[in-house]
Amino acid sequence: MLSNYEIDSKESAKHIASYIEDGTFFQIFDSIKITADILKYSKLGLREVDLLFKSGREQYNSNDLFRCFHKARVHVNNYEELKYIFTLFEEKLDFRSMREISHQFDKIMQENQKLTEQYNDLYNKAREYSKKCDELQQKLSQQQEYSKIISELKSQISSKESEIQKLQKQLKSKDNDIFTLKEQLSSKDSDFQSLKSQLSSSEKTVKSLKQQISANESTISQLREKDEESESLNSLQKCSKADGVENVHRIYTILSFAAQEGYMETIKHAVRYGYINVKCDIEQNNYRLLGMNGLIYAAYKGDLPLVKAFNKCDVDMKFRTKEGESIIHAFSISGNLEGLKYAENFLSINDVNEADETALHCGVFFLRLAVIQYLANNSNVEKNIVSDSGTPIKCAINRSRIYLNLASYLDDHGCELTDKEKDELRSNNKSSSSSSDSDSEDSTDRAIDVLGKLLILNALLN
Repeated sequence: MLSNYEIDSKESAKHIASYIEDGTFFQIFDSIKITADILKYSKLGLREVDLLFKSGREQYNSNDLFRCFHKARVHVNNYEELKYIFTLFEEKLDFRSMREISHQFDKIMQENQKLTEQYNDLYNKAREYSKKCDELQQKLSQQQEYSKIISELKSQISSKESEIQKLQKQLKSKDNDIFTLKEQLSSKDSDFQSLKSQLSSSEKTVKSLKQQISANESTISQLREKDEESESLNSLQKCSKADGVENVHRIYTILSFAAQEGYMETIKHAVRYGYINVKCDIEQNNYRLLGMNGLIYAAYKGDLPLVKAFNKCDVDMKFRTKEGESIIHAFSISGNLEGLKYAENFLSINDVNEADETALHCGVFFLRLAVIQYLANNSNVEKNIVSDSGTPIKCAINRSRIYLNLASYLDDHGCELTDKEKDELRSNNKSSSSSSDSDSEDSTDRAIDVLGKLLILNALLN
């Protein structure tokens, strides 16, 4: 019995095949916890799973056997092997819901087969349309020949009209030949009408061909759009669902393009099959965003079209990171003001994370002036919420002090202002002093901070 000893689960997992073959696995590892940990690091085949179920049933009841297997890693090569696993769970563990799960997988596979057939049908139709286009191209060539004939006919008509005019002149000058000339004229008129009739018929044929070409070009354009979306969908399906910045960014790039082009099927597929649930962690300006999914990452990138597309696909717009950031915070970090306004449709503008930081805090952290101005002028915004870093204005003061300390450090180490820069700072200094005098009723802390800035500026100027 090994239940009282410390077991190296990973090392034991390397030799699991021999334990299974000789039927001693459950005899050697007689603890459910130890068994579950070893199976977690193993990669079992169908035969090994079957043997384990048979030997396990002799020692455990269904519930305990399920606890042993609930972390197990099982390798399957195809759908038939997966169904066999479902059957084992149903029969060996009395896991009756597996029958329904298996039935649902059958439905999914049938639907996949239908989609494949539809794709093949579209492909065949595209080939048929291509063939029709070739036929229409041939007809167009014929039409060009007809146009050439028409041009020749017009030339002949022009020539005949000239002859008619000559005949008319001859009629006036030669009374004796009037009857003969009338017959000639009648013949020429008949030829003229025949040519006109041919011209009219050719023009109708050309018009009909143009209409057919236009209709087929529209159909081909639609098929090309479907092909392009199919390529976008194929690119998405090649992406890994493992958590990480690289995978999240690759998925985001595909979905951002799909949102711009209106490829909603690609975005629906990403939502349906969990591609937007791939998560990553990012740290920027000493600010962490942990556990971002596709929605938060899109807002962090300021991609409002993609966020709107997610909403159309019923994505949870109130999703939060591990530390409670929502799209309100992410849009503020990106500086996308329109995105921030859109996020107000789903969350309060005063939404806070676990550190009680609001969108205004984030705007200050990342120096997003447009966001700060919008929030500062919004009467619905609570401007003095105290986060772990303090109020928004305290965060702004701390950041300004960092820059002022940096300026002082550079001055101490030989960095100098130009005369023009000194004049500009003196002008700003006077403006700041005037503002400080007019706001004499402000808090002591603010007055001290303004005084500190003026002292540093004076030190730089002197």
